[in-house]
Amino acid sequence: MEQEAEFYQNVINIEDFSKVSLPATLTLYADSRVAIDGVVSLEERIVDLETRYKQHRSDREWAYKLEDYVQSLSRCDVKSITEEMVTPLFDELLTYRVE
Repeated sequence: MEQEAEFYQNVINIEDFSKVSLPATLTLYADSRVAIDGVVSLEERIVDLETRYKQHRSDREWAYKLEDYVQSLSRCDVKSITEEMVTPLFDELLTYRVE
């Protein structure tokens, strides 16, 4: 997804996430919550990446703003999403289309 790649490169400068397509925004947020062993909190994911790459992550500058924005779009508490919640939906999520 070309827009997603551009979003990753420029996200630190984003002041208004609503200017980015919803699929790119949700993909970035989902990626920010998935570690090698499944769905984790945003903080766990950032720590995982910092530990793995042995450097400070720019994610810390914008990830919580992104999470707040995604929360504003959702009826469920996005922070409460766990691996156990998404596992039964995995096959359906593979074909789910975000518009």
